[in-house]
Amino acid sequence: MRSKHVLPYLSISCISAVISVTAPAQAVSLNVKFETDFETNQGIGTIIEQGDPSVAQIFSYEERNTFFTAAPFVNPSDDMSHFHLFNFVAAPETNTDLLIGGDSAGLSITFGSPTPSDFFGLENLVVREVREGSDVVFEGFNGQDSTGTALFNAGTTPGFVALEPAIFGNVNRVDVYYPDAGLGGEAPDDAGIIFDDVRINSVPEPDAILGSVILCIGLFVKRRYSVNSVAAKSK
Repeated sequence: MRSKHVLPYLSISCISAVISVTAPAQAVSLNVKFETDFETNQGIGTIIEQGDPSVAQIFSYEERNTFFTAAPFVNPSDDMSHFHLFNFVAAPETNTDLLIGGDSAGLSITFGSPTPSDFFGLENLVVREVREGSDVVFEGFNGQDSTGTALFNAGTTPGFVALEPAIFGNVNRVDVYYPDAGLGGEAPDDAGIIFDDVRINSVPEPDAILGSVILCIGLFVKRRYSVNSVAAKSK
């Protein structure tokens, strides 16, 4: 009679196992605010690498495990491509924003590492201003494959923007660049984009799901062995 209860017990055990194994990898929503001083590097994020701090030549910035890395110019004779953290380029002036200007070849957004590693979702952001010199493209990547783009028109102030989950919901890199120049190309005159409040969703790792399945198999084998042993001893 005990063997008839193996499956109910196993189901409860597996449910518990799945919850315990996958819980740490559940999607978590993170809001990147850029409230970090470009001169002192004090604030909620970390400027990993920069040039002249007096003009906020930032090459790499990290906040809440989200990395913003300047793309180098394709032409090595150009100046070092960089971006800025300023609180005086868009209203409200008490708020720090990220600025990609004419001295930038674009940047890449990644999660977990400055190079593409962990997958994430880019859910939304606030675009304070797209300067008149050029449109700006956000392009998602899953591995080396493009998942699609979002275009922000020159000379606009889009404000809050919800990004398409089908494009940006499961990526390991998002590139931001000027479409006529491409990532690494020379920026058009008077080009730039100012944005803030980037909301990231971390994506559960497939390994966690695989681990829960393996654990369930182990529980099944252990439970079956225990039941069979008890049944054998009772004979």
